[in-house]
Amino acid sequence: MRLDLDTLGIVCTFVDDLSTLLSCSLTCHAFREISTKRLLTARAVDLRDERSIRAFHTFLFAATAARAPYVRIINLLIEDVDYWSREAVSQLVVDILKHAPYLERLWIPFGEQTFTCLQNPDIRTAIGKLTRLQDLSIPLWSGYTEQILLTIRSPLKILRISLEAIWTSDRTNWITPARLYEVIGAFSQTLESISITQRTIELDPDSKGPRYPAVQSAEFFGTKGPPWMDVLVHMFPKLRLMLDLGEGDHLLVDDEAEQQRVCLANKEHQAHGARWESLGTVIGDTLTLYMLGLTCPIGTIMVNSSCAHLKDRLVAVLRDSPPTHLKLTIMLSHGVGAFEDTFPVEVAPRLTHLVLFVMYDNLDEDDRTDRFTLSAIQWAAFLDLVIGAIRHLRLTHLRLVIYYNIDLVDEYAPGYSKGFVRSLREHNPSAVAAALMEAVPTLRYVFLTFGGQYEVSVSQHDFIIDEERTVIGLRGHWMSSSGWASVEGEGAELGTRARARSRPFKKLGDEVAEKMIEDEGLLVSREDEWMMEMHHEWSIEETADWEPSAWDLE
Repeated sequence: MRLDLDTLGIVCTFVDDLSTLLSCSLTCHAFREISTKRLLTARAVDLRDERSIRAFHTFLFAATAARAPYVRIINLLIEDVDYWSREAVSQLVVDILKHAPYLERLWIPFGEQTFTCLQNPDIRTAIGKLTRLQDLSIPLWSGYTEQILLTIRSPLKILRISLEAIWTSDRTNWITPARLYEVIGAFSQTLESISITQRTIELDPDSKGPRYPAVQSAEFFGTKGPPWMDVLVHMFPKLRLMLDLGEGDHLLVDDEAEQQRVCLANKEHQAHGARWESLGTVIGDTLTLYMLGLTCPIGTIMVNSSCAHLKDRLVAVLRDSPPTHLKLTIMLSHGVGAFEDTFPVEVAPRLTHLVLFVMYDNLDEDDRTDRFTLSAIQWAAFLDLVIGAIRHLRLTHLRLVIYYNIDLVDEYAPGYSKGFVRSLREHNPSAVAAALMEAVPTLRYVFLTFGGQYEVSVSQHDFIIDEERTVIGLRGHWMSSSGWASVEGEGAELGTRARARSRPFKKLGDEVAEKMIEDEGLLVSREDEWMMEMHHEWSIEETADWEPSAWDLE
């Protein structure tokens, strides 16, 4: 049977698996060309260094007419280029961008660092002349961001940018909606997703700014002043997928009267029509979410940095808009009260997926730090607190994440519970999963992620002054994850039982568990990832077995 090449090309457009496409490309010349086009369309071209840039330039210009129209995604991941090669490498990047007329997504994650290596201004000109670009990401500081945005001709749909370098006439640390529009106004009618990093926004009711009628997802680094609903609804009337307000204004933390006033005003605005029909995901700290006072249906709420003294605010948030999925970050250093009566009865009928991230550290002491909890908490008592908090819920999926960061440098840092830390390191995951499943009969899946590290003084050689100096280093880092599933009906006899008559369960494979965490919406927030140092590239020395006996402060 003979297969027409056009038909073969159509068939290949439905193939996403990389290994399958690579195998096809080795079959014959016709397959190679079709597979190459499909790969260029579906996968990103990662330009990381001089070698990868030269290699892709050679590949592209070996058959420019046949390949250039299919380049859709380019990631400029350049952090360093040899000084003497920068001019030549920059010109290669210019050539690539000029010959990618159908480029749809361009990511420059390292911002100024990349533009410093690629100093040819023609690169920025080439970006501005792209006409099919839909997705642009420059999430870190760059002095060229505004220039690029003001010259782009493409109708962008997705934009993630740092506004740290954006100049404001009053030299404030925040940006107003009006100034934001001056920078991105050219895309106001086409943007569907906007993400602002490294600069807070002031939501002033007296200066709401223009609208972004197509935006369905909005993320901000933080807010200056209260999070006014009427301003947000005015700016993004069709918002429905995600709202991330980042970090709230610290000046409002102790002003309870202002918090209540803003919350009541926002609820009144919603009662009079300034509201969204529903939201897929809402992310923010406890006080910001409380003041926002959302009353519309919400699928997922991700609460960052909650603690005992904010519990009443958290309860109000959950009562007003009970979600189906909840990620809750609790700072254990502020006491165990955060686990008592945390989930109001209104939550129980809807909440099925819970991610409970507990941070245990002694880094930043303030007047709300509970020194007794820090120094005396033990694992058994802690697990009882967790079970007591969730026992009345009808959860089907639970992820418990616990991470510790112990300061052994500051002699005035609060003491910590060595027994609690030791129990985390030596925990029996199957026993923990069994206890949680037994406490909540509806649970079908339990995921556990435990880890931690110590901050210690280490000696480091300073090559500039050619001498040793003492710096803060990390030691004893570890991370352990596991997934567990209840086994019902057929196959129940193959499951493990914690004890006679308890529910049988089995351990999930690591890849299966990881995929389920992503598919079921059980991820932690970016703020949580930073607290767990997930961005850090760990050295062998930092992850080696390490005991703090030499630095024991107790």
